[in-house]
Amino acid sequence: MKKVLIADDSKTFVKLLSSLLDEYLNEEFEIVSAKDGVDALFELRDGEIDILFLDIIMPIVDGHGVAKYIADRGLDLDVVIVTSTMDKENIKGLGKLGIKYFLAKPVKYEKIEAVLNKILFKNRPIPQDKLLKRKERNSTLQDGDVCIISE
Repeated sequence: MKKVLIADDSKTFVKLLSSLLDEYLNEEFEIVSAKDGVDALFELRDGEIDILFLDIIMPIVDGHGVAKYIADRGLDLDVVIVTSTMDKENIKGLGKLGIKYFLAKPVKYEKIEAVLNKILFKNRPIPQDKLLKRKERNSTLQDGDVCIISE
């Protein structure tokens, strides 16, 4: 089974993104989370991660440190930066580390789905059931959103 890691220090954002990914990816992927960069490094070291949603500003080890770890070891995974600190220097520095996907918080559901479509289907046609499943929604995913998650 493939694995998605969400590394973000906001519990609310992790729950919201997990819920969206769970709905979008169905049972094709296991979704795990890390509350900071150190936890993310342990997950990267211990498990096969296929997609990483990574915040830049996190305690202990930040997103830059995690991205450098990935680049230094030549790990083969897709990294999506999801952060509120989207400036040219961050993008340029992370781009040099091989990161291609950047989303600014608050992020629209459609942007997440578009990135997932690029990652999952690369140069293949996207199946109709994966095309903007939330087309009718014009919402954003951000801290402070009310979220009901059934367990």
